[in-house]
Amino acid sequence: MTTTLGTERIRAARLIGSLDTRMVARSWMAALSESGTLRDGAPSGATVERIVSGLQRGFVMHLEAPRARLDIATAALADDTAMAQLHERGVSIAQITEGVFCFLDIIFAQLDREGLGVPAVAEMVRDFARRFLRMACVSWSAMLVGQWGDAERARAELQRILESTDEGILLVGRDLALRFANARLSELLGASLHVHIGENVHHLLTELVAHRVAEPEAFLARTRHLYGTMEQVSTDVVAVTEPPRTLSRYSAPVRDAAGQTIGRVEVYRDVTAERHARR
Repeated sequence: MTTTLGTERIRAARLIGSLDTRMVARSWMAALSESGTLRDGAPSGATVERIVSGLQRGFVMHLEAPRARLDIATAALADDTAMAQLHERGVSIAQITEGVFCFLDIIFAQLDREGLGVPAVAEMVRDFARRFLRMACVSWSAMLVGQWGDAERARAELQRILESTDEGILLVGRDLALRFANARLSELLGASLHVHIGENVHHLLTELVAHRVAEPEAFLARTRHLYGTMEQVSTDVVAVTEPPRTLSRYSAPVRDAAGQTIGRVEVYRDVTAERHARR
C-alpha cells in the first residue's frame, strides 16, 4: 500500500516533470544575468534547455526510483551536463550552479502552491541537487585534465574545486597512473594516496589500502576489473576496517570533449551513519 509520503513523492515527481522546460530555461538565463555569471559569455539556449530537461528527468527519477539506482543515474546526468558545456563551449560550472539554485526556487514555489512543500519531499529534492552538482563538478574538473597539457595547472584546478567536498575523489589515467586524489580520500581509506600522484594505482591500492578493507581480495579483483574495462559505470560498497567505516564507491569512465575515454573517476562517500540508521 502506498504511504502518504509515497503519494506526495509521486505527485511531486509528476509536477516537476510537467514544468515547461523553456520557461525554466528562460528563468535560468535571467538568474545568470542577474548574478553576473554571464560576464564570460552566455550559453546557448539549446544548451540550457538540454541541462534543464536532464535535471527534470533526474528530479523525477530521484523521487520515484529505488535508492540503489540513484548514484549511477545521477552521475550519468551530471556527465551529460558537463559534456554539453564542453561540446558547445558555453557553460561554466558557476553558471550551472547558479542555474540549479534558480531551478530549485521554481520547484519549491510550485510544490508550495500544490501543498507538496513538506520537509521530506523538499529534502529529497535538495539531495538530488547536491548529488547533481557534486558529480557535474567532478566530471567537469576531470575532463580538464584531458584538455590541458599542463598537468600542474590541471591538478591545481582540481585541488581548488575538490578539496572542499566531503567525498573522497580519485582520478586515474588510462595508463593506470594516479592523476589526482584529494585529502578526504586519504582520510576515508586511511592511506595517504594524495602524496603518490603519478604512481601506479594498482600498486598503491595493493600496498596501502587492501589491508585496511574487510575483503581485500574482492576489493582488488573488483578494482582490476573496472580499470581493465575502463568503460563500465559502477557503484558498490567498501567496508574499511582501519578505521571502521562503510563507504559507497561510485566509479565511471572519464571522457574528453571528443568522447574518447581518458581514464576513470571514483567517488567515495561515507555512508556509515546511514547504514546504522537503517538497522
